Amino acid sequence: MKARLRAVERVVKKWRTVLLIDSKWDVAVGAAIDKEDPNTIASIDLDYGSYWNAEITVYPKLIDNTEYFKENLDAAVIHELLHLVMWPLTSFAVNLAGNDSEREVNKLDDQIVKQLEKVFCGRKKKKKVVG
Repeated sequence: MKARLRAVERVVKKWRTVLLIDSKWDVAVGAAIDKEDPNTIASIDLDYGSYWNAEITVYPKLIDNTEYFKENLDAAVIHELLHLVMWPLTSFAVNLAGNDSEREVNKLDDQIVKQLEKVFCGRKKKKKVVG
């Protein structure tokens, strides 16, 4: 588990540089070993009070399966870091639209982040079936 978290930290460091994430951001990495969500491999929690603190949490679905970990780590980290890039706009939109619209604004944020993630990760090549 510790080795996997260190690997996540290395990938976070690499992609912070590529994505030009402001060095003021303190991005911690943690694991949610007691929390199982079949649809979630990672999440980010932004400290809206201080603005410069965030924690990427990786879930068992990503950590426990070696092949899945190798194939999806970069995409998961990129996705979560892109939320930092989007945060000023998302925060502004929530403030402008009001808290009642926060869920809709967050859905739009995630749609944009998913599209940007594709830009950095590219489309996965389909494996050829031999036979």
